[in-house]
Amino acid sequence: MIGGLLITQSYLLLFICDAIASSITAVIIYTALQETKPQPTEDEPVQSMAQSFGGYLDVIRDSAYLWFLIASALVALVYMQMNSTLAVYLRDTHGIPEQYFGYILSLNAAMVVLFQFAIMRRVEKYRPIVIMAVGTLFYAVGFGLYGFVSTYTFFLLAMVIITIGEMLVSPVGQAIVAQLAPEDMRGRYMAVFGFSWVIPMAVGPLLAGLVMDNADPRWVWYAAGLIAVVAAGVFGWMERGIGRSTWDVVDERLDILEMLEEGKLSAAGAARRLDAVPEGKWSSLTTGAEQSAARRHVRIRISDPASGTMKVDLRLPLALVHTVLHMGGKLSDDLDGFDMQALSELIANHTTGGQAGMMQMDNDETMEVSIETSQTNAHHQE
Repeated sequence: MIGGLLITQSYLLLFICDAIASSITAVIIYTALQETKPQPTEDEPVQSMAQSFGGYLDVIRDSAYLWFLIASALVALVYMQMNSTLAVYLRDTHGIPEQYFGYILSLNAAMVVLFQFAIMRRVEKYRPIVIMAVGTLFYAVGFGLYGFVSTYTFFLLAMVIITIGEMLVSPVGQAIVAQLAPEDMRGRYMAVFGFSWVIPMAVGPLLAGLVMDNADPRWVWYAAGLIAVVAAGVFGWMERGIGRSTWDVVDERLDILEMLEEGKLSAAGAARRLDAVPEGKWSSLTTGAEQSAARRHVRIRISDPASGTMKVDLRLPLALVHTVLHMGGKLSDDLDGFDMQALSELIANHTTGGQAGMMQMDNDETMEVSIETSQTNAHHQE
Protein backbone atom coordinates (compact mmCIF):
# COMPACT_ATOMS: atom_id res chain seq x y z
CA MET A 1 0.00 0.00 0.00
CA ILE A 2 2.74 2.42 1.00
CA GLY A 3 4.87 1.40 -1.97
CA GLY A 4 2.01 2.01 -4.37
CA LEU A 5 1.38 5.42 -2.84
CA LEU A 6 5.04 6.39 -3.27
CA ILE A 7 4.97 5.33 -6.89
CA THR A 8 1.82 7.38 -7.47
CA GLN A 9 3.40 10.42 -5.83
CA SER A 10 6.52 9.97 -7.98
CA TYR A 11 4.46 9.96 -11.14
CA LEU A 12 2.56 13.01 -9.92
CA LEU A 13 5.82 14.84 -9.20
CA LEU A 14 7.03 14.00 -12.71
CA PHE A 15 4.00 15.64 -14.33
CA ILE A 16 4.25 18.65 -12.01
CA CYS A 17 7.87 19.14 -13.09
CA ASP A 18 6.77 18.88 -16.72
CA ALA A 19 4.13 21.55 -16.15
CA ILE A 20 6.64 23.88 -14.47
CA ALA A 21 9.22 23.40 -17.24
CA SER A 22 6.58 24.04 -19.91
CA SER A 23 5.45 27.22 -18.15
CA ILE A 24 9.03 28.52 -17.93
CA THR A 25 9.51 27.80 -21.63
CA ALA A 26 6.30 29.66 -22.49
CA VAL A 27 7.44 32.72 -20.52
CA ILE A 28 10.85 32.72 -22.25
CA ILE A 29 9.23 32.46 -25.69
CA TYR A 30 6.76 35.25 -24.93
CA THR A 31 9.26 37.68 -23.44
CA ALA A 32 12.55 36.96 -25.24
CA LEU A 33 11.68 35.89 -28.80
CA GLN A 34 10.61 38.39 -31.43
CA GLU A 35 7.55 37.79 -33.58
CA THR A 36 8.53 37.03 -37.20
CA LYS A 37 5.06 36.92 -38.73
CA PRO A 38 4.77 39.66 -41.41
CA GLN A 39 2.16 42.26 -40.59
CA PRO A 40 -0.64 42.57 -43.18
CA THR A 41 -1.02 45.90 -44.95
CA GLU A 42 -4.24 47.90 -44.71
CA ASP A 43 -5.17 47.26 -48.35
CA GLU A 44 -4.38 43.53 -48.19
CA PRO A 45 -7.58 41.47 -48.62
CA VAL A 46 -8.53 38.96 -45.94
CA GLN A 47 -8.18 35.38 -47.17
CA SER A 48 -11.21 33.12 -47.18
CA MET A 49 -11.11 29.63 -45.70
CA ALA A 50 -10.96 28.15 -49.22
CA GLN A 51 -8.01 30.37 -50.12
CA SER A 52 -6.21 29.37 -46.92
CA PHE A 53 -6.57 25.68 -47.71
CA GLY A 54 -5.61 26.36 -51.32
CA GLY A 55 -2.32 27.75 -50.03
CA TYR A 56 -1.37 24.26 -48.91
CA LEU A 57 -1.58 23.10 -52.53
CA ASP A 58 1.02 25.74 -53.37
CA VAL A 59 3.30 24.18 -50.77
CA ILE A 60 2.95 20.75 -52.35
CA ARG A 61 3.74 22.20 -55.80
CA ASP A 62 7.10 23.43 -54.50
CA SER A 63 9.29 20.67 -55.96
CA ALA A 64 12.38 21.50 -53.88
CA TYR A 65 10.32 21.41 -50.70
CA LEU A 66 8.52 18.23 -51.75
CA TRP A 67 11.81 16.34 -52.11
CA PHE A 68 12.88 17.64 -48.74
CA LEU A 69 9.61 16.37 -47.22
CA ILE A 70 10.12 12.91 -48.74
CA ALA A 71 13.62 12.65 -47.29
CA SER A 72 12.44 14.03 -43.92
CA ALA A 73 9.61 11.48 -43.77
CA LEU A 74 12.10 8.65 -44.32
CA VAL A 75 14.33 10.08 -41.57
CA ALA A 76 11.34 10.32 -39.22
CA LEU A 77 10.37 6.73 -40.01
CA VAL A 78 13.80 5.67 -38.76
CA TYR A 79 14.01 8.02 -35.78
CA MET A 80 10.61 6.92 -34.42
CA GLN A 81 12.05 3.51 -33.63
CA MET A 82 14.18 4.98 -30.83
CA ASN A 83 11.13 6.06 -28.83
CA SER A 84 8.91 3.09 -29.59
CA THR A 85 10.45 -0.16 -30.80
CA LEU A 86 13.91 0.01 -29.27
CA ALA A 87 12.86 -0.53 -25.65
CA VAL A 88 10.77 -3.60 -26.55
CA TYR A 89 13.51 -5.01 -28.77
CA LEU A 90 16.23 -4.68 -26.12
CA ARG A 91 14.02 -6.19 -23.42
CA ASP A 92 12.58 -9.12 -25.37
CA THR A 93 15.57 -9.98 -27.57
CA HIS A 94 18.55 -9.15 -25.34
CA GLY A 95 17.03 -9.13 -21.85
CA ILE A 96 17.90 -5.49 -21.12
CA PRO A 97 15.76 -4.26 -18.18
CA GLU A 98 13.79 -1.01 -18.39
CA GLN A 99 16.19 0.77 -16.03
CA TYR A 100 19.16 0.18 -18.30
CA PHE A 101 17.18 1.35 -21.31
CA GLY A 102 16.53 4.52 -19.33
CA TYR A 103 20.30 4.99 -19.06
CA ILE A 104 20.55 4.78 -22.85
CA LEU A 105 17.96 7.56 -23.25
CA SER A 106 19.68 9.60 -20.53
CA LEU A 107 22.91 9.35 -22.51
CA ASN A 108 21.05 10.77 -25.50
CA ALA A 109 19.67 13.70 -23.50
CA ALA A 110 23.00 14.46 -21.78
CA MET A 111 24.87 14.58 -25.09
CA VAL A 112 22.33 17.00 -26.58
CA VAL A 113 22.59 19.32 -23.57
CA LEU A 114 26.40 19.27 -23.49
CA PHE A 115 27.34 19.28 -27.16
CA GLN A 116 24.47 20.66 -29.28
CA PHE A 117 25.68 24.27 -29.46
CA ALA A 118 29.32 23.32 -29.95
CA ILE A 119 28.47 21.03 -32.85
CA MET A 120 26.28 23.60 -34.58
CA ARG A 121 29.01 26.23 -34.36
CA ARG A 122 31.41 23.84 -36.08
CA VAL A 123 29.09 22.88 -38.94
CA GLU A 124 27.37 26.22 -39.65
CA LYS A 125 29.80 26.96 -42.49
CA TYR A 126 28.51 23.97 -44.48
CA ARG A 127 25.40 23.87 -46.61
CA PRO A 128 22.35 22.70 -44.62
CA ILE A 129 21.52 19.87 -47.03
CA VAL A 130 25.05 18.49 -46.64
CA ILE A 131 24.61 18.55 -42.86
CA MET A 132 21.29 16.71 -43.22
CA ALA A 133 22.89 14.05 -45.42
CA VAL A 134 25.76 13.48 -43.00
CA GLY A 135 23.44 13.38 -39.98
CA THR A 136 21.21 10.85 -41.73
CA LEU A 137 24.22 8.64 -42.41
CA PHE A 138 24.94 8.70 -38.67
CA TYR A 139 21.36 7.47 -38.21
CA ALA A 140 22.01 4.68 -40.70
CA VAL A 141 25.07 3.48 -38.79
CA GLY A 142 23.60 3.94 -35.32
CA PHE A 143 20.22 2.32 -35.88
CA GLY A 144 21.67 -0.40 -38.10
CA LEU A 145 24.20 -1.25 -35.38
CA TYR A 146 21.41 -2.46 -33.07
CA GLY A 147 20.83 -5.31 -35.47
CA PHE A 148 24.45 -6.47 -35.40
CA VAL A 149 25.53 -6.15 -31.73
CA SER A 150 24.35 -7.88 -28.58
CA THR A 151 26.20 -6.29 -25.65
CA TYR A 152 25.16 -3.30 -23.57
CA THR A 153 28.39 -1.38 -24.27
CA PHE A 154 27.69 -1.45 -27.99
CA PHE A 155 24.07 -0.45 -27.37
CA LEU A 156 25.43 2.68 -25.69
CA LEU A 157 27.83 3.24 -28.58
CA ALA A 158 24.98 2.98 -31.06
CA MET A 159 23.08 5.64 -29.11
CA VAL A 160 26.13 7.94 -29.18
CA ILE A 161 26.21 7.65 -32.98
CA ILE A 162 22.46 8.24 -33.25
CA THR A 163 22.66 11.30 -31.00
CA ILE A 164 25.40 12.85 -33.14
CA GLY A 165 23.08 12.44 -36.11
CA GLU A 166 20.20 13.90 -34.14
CA MET A 167 22.21 17.01 -33.20
CA LEU A 168 22.85 17.58 -36.91
CA VAL A 169 19.45 16.70 -38.34
CA SER A 170 16.93 18.14 -35.87
CA PRO A 171 17.89 21.85 -35.73
CA VAL A 172 19.01 22.07 -39.36
CA GLY A 173 15.84 20.42 -40.68
CA GLN A 174 13.62 23.10 -39.15
CA ALA A 175 15.95 25.84 -40.39
CA ILE A 176 15.66 24.49 -43.94
CA VAL A 177 11.87 24.77 -43.74
CA ALA A 178 12.21 28.44 -42.79
CA GLN A 179 14.69 29.00 -45.64
CA LEU A 180 12.49 27.39 -48.29
CA ALA A 181 9.25 29.00 -47.13
CA PRO A 182 8.19 32.40 -48.49
CA GLU A 183 7.78 34.83 -45.61
CA ASP A 184 3.99 35.01 -45.96
CA MET A 185 3.61 31.19 -46.13
CA ARG A 186 5.94 30.10 -43.35
CA GLY A 187 3.08 28.75 -41.22
CA ARG A 188 1.78 26.55 -44.02
CA TYR A 189 5.25 25.19 -44.76
CA MET A 190 5.77 24.38 -41.08
CA ALA A 191 2.38 22.67 -40.89
CA VAL A 192 3.11 20.45 -43.89
CA PHE A 193 6.53 19.66 -42.42
CA GLY A 194 4.72 18.46 -39.30
CA PHE A 195 2.87 15.89 -41.40
CA SER A 196 6.21 14.48 -42.55
CA TRP A 197 6.67 13.44 -38.91
CA VAL A 198 3.08 12.62 -37.91
CA ILE A 199 2.59 10.03 -40.64
CA PRO A 200 5.84 8.12 -39.91
CA MET A 201 4.98 8.34 -36.21
CA ALA A 202 1.78 6.45 -36.91
CA VAL A 203 3.14 3.99 -39.48
CA GLY A 204 6.69 3.34 -38.23
CA PRO A 205 5.94 1.57 -34.92
CA LEU A 206 3.16 -0.46 -36.59
CA LEU A 207 5.45 -1.78 -39.32
CA ALA A 208 8.22 -2.47 -36.80
CA GLY A 209 5.76 -4.39 -34.63
CA LEU A 210 4.69 -6.55 -37.55
CA VAL A 211 8.31 -7.38 -38.34
CA MET A 212 9.12 -8.23 -34.72
CA ASP A 213 6.06 -10.47 -34.40
CA ASN A 214 6.49 -12.34 -37.66
CA ALA A 215 10.21 -12.30 -38.54
CA ASP A 216 13.67 -11.86 -37.08
CA PRO A 217 13.50 -8.68 -34.91
CA ARG A 218 16.93 -7.63 -36.14
CA TRP A 219 15.39 -6.87 -39.53
CA VAL A 220 13.82 -3.76 -37.97
CA TRP A 221 17.29 -2.29 -37.57
CA TYR A 222 18.61 -3.58 -40.87
CA ALA A 223 15.65 -1.90 -42.58
CA ALA A 224 16.13 1.29 -40.54
CA GLY A 225 19.73 1.51 -41.70
CA LEU A 226 18.76 0.98 -45.35
CA ILE A 227 15.96 3.55 -45.19
CA ALA A 228 18.35 6.09 -43.67
CA VAL A 229 20.81 5.46 -46.51
CA VAL A 230 18.03 6.11 -49.04
CA ALA A 231 17.11 9.35 -47.23
CA ALA A 232 20.76 10.44 -47.27
CA GLY A 233 20.79 9.71 -51.00
CA VAL A 234 17.80 12.02 -51.52
CA PHE A 235 19.57 14.77 -49.60
CA GLY A 236 22.68 14.15 -51.72
CA TRP A 237 20.58 14.50 -54.88
CA MET A 238 19.20 17.78 -53.55
CA GLU A 239 22.74 19.04 -52.88
CA ARG A 240 23.61 18.23 -56.48
CA GLY A 241 20.61 20.29 -57.56
CA ILE A 242 21.83 23.20 -55.43
CA GLY A 243 25.25 23.02 -57.06
CA ARG A 244 23.77 22.80 -60.56
CA SER A 245 21.47 25.78 -59.89
CA THR A 246 24.36 27.78 -58.45
CA TRP A 247 26.53 27.17 -61.51
CA ASP A 248 23.69 28.12 -63.86
CA VAL A 249 23.51 31.48 -62.08
CA VAL A 250 27.30 31.81 -62.27
CA ASP A 251 27.25 31.15 -66.04
CA GLU A 252 24.60 33.84 -66.59
CA ARG A 253 26.56 36.33 -64.52
CA LEU A 254 29.79 35.52 -66.35
CA ASP A 255 28.04 36.29 -69.65
CA ILE A 256 27.04 39.68 -68.26
CA LEU A 257 30.58 40.38 -67.05
CA GLU A 258 31.93 39.41 -70.47
CA MET A 259 29.61 41.96 -72.08
CA LEU A 260 30.86 44.50 -69.56
CA GLU A 261 34.47 43.74 -70.41
CA GLU A 262 33.75 44.12 -74.15
CA GLY A 263 32.21 47.54 -73.53
CA LYS A 264 28.69 46.45 -74.49
CA LEU A 265 27.39 47.36 -71.01
CA SER A 266 28.20 50.01 -68.46
CA ALA A 267 28.77 48.95 -64.86
CA ALA A 268 25.36 50.29 -63.84
CA GLY A 269 23.69 48.44 -66.70
CA ALA A 270 25.54 45.26 -65.79
CA ALA A 271 24.43 45.72 -62.17
CA ARG A 272 20.78 45.86 -63.22
CA ARG A 273 21.16 42.69 -65.27
CA LEU A 274 22.99 40.90 -62.47
CA ASP A 275 20.20 41.73 -60.03
CA ALA A 276 17.66 40.42 -62.54
CA VAL A 277 19.29 36.99 -62.77
CA PRO A 278 16.87 34.61 -61.01
CA GLU A 279 18.49 32.86 -58.08
CA GLY A 280 16.05 29.94 -58.09
CA LYS A 281 14.54 28.03 -55.20
CA TRP A 282 17.69 26.02 -54.52
CA SER A 283 19.73 29.16 -53.78
CA SER A 284 18.01 29.53 -50.40
CA LEU A 285 19.79 26.34 -49.31
CA THR A 286 23.29 27.70 -49.77
CA THR A 287 25.34 28.72 -46.75
CA GLY A 288 24.81 32.00 -44.97
CA ALA A 289 28.23 33.15 -46.13
CA GLU A 290 27.37 32.43 -49.77
CA GLN A 291 24.09 34.32 -49.51
CA SER A 292 25.71 37.24 -47.72
CA ALA A 293 28.43 37.56 -50.36
CA ALA A 294 25.82 37.61 -53.11
CA ARG A 295 23.90 40.42 -51.35
CA ARG A 296 26.78 42.81 -50.62
CA HIS A 297 26.77 46.04 -52.58
CA VAL A 298 28.92 49.14 -52.79
CA ARG A 299 26.93 52.35 -52.54
CA ILE A 300 28.55 55.51 -53.91
CA ARG A 301 26.84 58.83 -53.25
CA ILE A 302 28.17 62.17 -54.52
CA SER A 303 26.72 65.36 -53.11
CA ASP A 304 27.33 69.10 -53.38
CA PRO A 305 28.09 70.42 -49.85
CA ALA A 306 27.10 73.94 -50.79
CA SER A 307 23.58 73.10 -51.94
CA GLY A 308 23.16 69.76 -50.17
CA THR A 309 22.02 68.24 -53.47
CA MET A 310 22.61 64.53 -54.04
CA LYS A 311 24.04 64.32 -57.58
CA VAL A 312 24.85 60.61 -57.82
CA ASP A 313 23.45 57.62 -55.93
CA LEU A 314 25.04 54.50 -57.42
CA ARG A 315 24.58 51.01 -55.94
CA LEU A 316 26.62 48.16 -57.47
CA PRO A 317 27.32 44.54 -56.47
CA LEU A 318 30.61 44.35 -54.58
CA ALA A 319 31.92 41.53 -56.79
CA LEU A 320 31.13 43.61 -59.89
CA VAL A 321 33.02 46.61 -58.50
CA HIS A 322 36.08 44.45 -57.80
CA THR A 323 35.93 43.04 -61.34
CA VAL A 324 35.63 46.46 -63.01
CA LEU A 325 38.43 47.97 -60.93
CA HIS A 326 40.65 44.97 -61.66
CA MET A 327 40.07 45.37 -65.41
CA GLY A 328 40.81 49.08 -65.19
CA GLY A 329 37.32 49.93 -66.46
CA LYS A 330 34.85 52.54 -65.31
CA LEU A 331 31.89 52.14 -63.00
CA SER A 332 29.70 54.87 -64.40
CA ASP A 333 29.82 57.94 -66.65
CA ASP A 334 29.07 59.95 -63.50
CA LEU A 335 32.50 59.01 -62.13
CA ASP A 336 34.59 60.00 -65.17
CA GLY A 337 37.84 61.62 -64.14
CA PHE A 338 37.72 60.31 -60.58
CA ASP A 339 40.71 58.54 -59.03
CA MET A 340 39.59 54.91 -59.25
CA GLN A 341 42.72 53.72 -57.46
CA ALA A 342 41.74 55.68 -54.36
CA LEU A 343 38.23 54.20 -54.51
CA SER A 344 39.67 50.70 -54.90
CA GLU A 345 41.85 51.11 -51.81
CA LEU A 346 38.93 52.49 -49.81
CA ILE A 347 36.71 49.51 -50.67
CA ALA A 348 39.51 46.96 -50.13
CA ASN A 349 40.10 48.26 -46.61
CA HIS A 350 36.46 48.03 -45.59
CA THR A 351 34.25 45.22 -46.95
CA THR A 352 32.45 44.06 -43.80
CA GLY A 353 29.59 46.53 -43.94
CA GLY A 354 28.75 50.07 -42.91
CA GLN A 355 30.33 53.32 -44.04
CA ALA A 356 33.71 52.83 -45.70
CA GLY A 357 34.66 56.51 -45.81
CA MET A 358 34.24 60.00 -47.22
CA MET A 359 36.37 61.44 -50.03
CA GLN A 360 36.70 64.97 -51.37
CA MET A 361 36.63 65.31 -55.16
CA ASP A 362 38.49 67.90 -57.26
CA ASN A 363 35.33 69.97 -57.82
CA ASP A 364 34.71 70.24 -54.04
CA GLU A 365 31.93 67.64 -54.20
CA THR A 366 31.84 64.96 -51.49
CA MET A 367 31.82 61.23 -52.19
CA GLU A 368 30.45 58.86 -49.54
CA VAL A 369 31.21 55.14 -49.98
CA SER A 370 29.48 52.43 -47.94
CA ILE A 371 29.12 48.65 -48.04
CA GLU A 372 25.54 47.39 -47.80
CA THR A 373 24.02 43.96 -47.39
CA SER A 374 20.50 43.62 -48.65
CA GLN A 375 18.18 41.10 -50.28
CA THR A 376 16.30 43.77 -52.15
CA ASN A 377 17.14 45.20 -55.52
CA ALA A 378 17.76 48.94 -55.60
CA HIS A 379 17.62 51.53 -58.36
CA HIS A 380 20.82 51.92 -60.36
CA GLN A 381 21.80 55.04 -62.22
CA GLU A 382 23.46 55.07 -65.60
